Amino acid sequence: MSTTAGAGETEVTILARVFDNERGLLPRGLARSVLDVDFSERDKARMHDLAVRNQADALSPQEKTELFAWAKAGTLSHEATAASGQGCQILQLTSVSG
Repeated sequence: MSTTAGAGETEVTILARVFDNERGLLPRGLARSVLDVDFSERDKARMHDLAVRNQADALSPQEKTELFAWAKAGTLSHEATAASGQGCQILQLTSVSG
C-alpha cells in the first residue's frame, strides 16, 4: 500500500476521503449536523460581492486571495454536505431493511 499522496491532492480530495471512510458511513449525528451547516447571509453577500467585482476585474490582490479562499471553503462545505448526505441515506436504507 502506497502512503505517498498524489500530485493532484487538494484540501477537497483529502476531506472527501475523510468523510468517505472504508465503511462509507458517517455517524448519524455527525451527518445530520454537517447537513445543517451553511454560510451566513453576511458571508453569502461578501462572496457575491467579490464574485461580481471579480467578473469586472476590479479586485485587489488581497481580495482575489480572499475570493479563492471562499471558493475553497464553499467546495469543502459542499463535499462535506454531499458525503454526510450519502451517509444519512445509507443509514436510512440500513435501518429500513435491517
